[in-house]
Amino acid sequence: MKRIISVSVLIFVLICAVTGCVMNTSTDGKLYNLYFANQQKNDLVVEQRNIDERGLERTARAVIAELIKGPATGDSHGVIPPKTVLIDLDIKDSVALVNFSKDYFPENDDTKIQELLARYSVVNTLCDIEGIDKVKIFIEGTELVNSSNVPVGALGKEDIMLNSTSSESAKMVSVILYYPDKNLINLKEELRTVSMVDNSLEKTIVHELLKGPESEDLISTIPAETKVLSVETKDGICFVNLSSEFITKHGHGSTAEAFTVYSIVNSLTELATVDSVQFLVEGKKAEVIKHMLLDSPYKRNEEYIHK
Repeated sequence: MKRIISVSVLIFVLICAVTGCVMNTSTDGKLYNLYFANQQKNDLVVEQRNIDERGLERTARAVIAELIKGPATGDSHGVIPPKTVLIDLDIKDSVALVNFSKDYFPENDDTKIQELLARYSVVNTLCDIEGIDKVKIFIEGTELVNSSNVPVGALGKEDIMLNSTSSESAKMVSVILYYPDKNLINLKEELRTVSMVDNSLEKTIVHELLKGPESEDLISTIPAETKVLSVETKDGICFVNLSSEFITKHGHGSTAEAFTVYSIVNSLTELATVDSVQFLVEGKKAEVIKHMLLDSPYKRNEEYIHK
């Protein structure tokens, strides 16, 4: 009897030895995509990480933990500050509810741009997990808001504008735009990440301003019929050449004209390359809109910006 048992044990051990690597594959985890910022911090790149967890929420938590750790190579940048704590993560109806500590917000001069990259990083990463379609981010229990203090809401990959692969024809950039409030009291900023137009930040900003604000609390005083003819910067002066509708369709009074001018000027002078803005209409200097002079360059005016 002992001999039979010994032979049986030996056969079992041999079977395990032969099939061990096959059996282990079921517990070795699965590769998941993690999205980090590229070297220029204007796009996202993918790094795959092996995660060995069971269950959707446990997997999502593990993936976020790896995202906070940052990339494994020096070819990309982590965009979630390493001190960030994942307080909670629940999944309801395919929406991941992610609650971070306040350390989620970086302490540097690029806070707004880095938070946007972090937001897109979290959304892309979690939405690549089967069973998660959208992500809603909270900071210590309060829903994340955008630069206009509007709740960001649930985001899916179709709701964001960054791509995981870069190309010169679709280079993504983050720009700060200024729009007036409905009462024409202050300019308020909107942070937007968009495809660059003709490889020009200046032209991209003017085109985006013409699209109007995303926030319902803001308005655009630039006539909607206005067309961008050219935008070029020389020696710190950005020459913005607009169609005649910029003047002929403007009928909102002197205050609105001032906000039209400084909406464009303050947005463009966010760029280090732009010191002032010279308006052109159909390629020529125009003296006035109706009340606001256009005959010389305008410099940035911080007094118009909401503090």
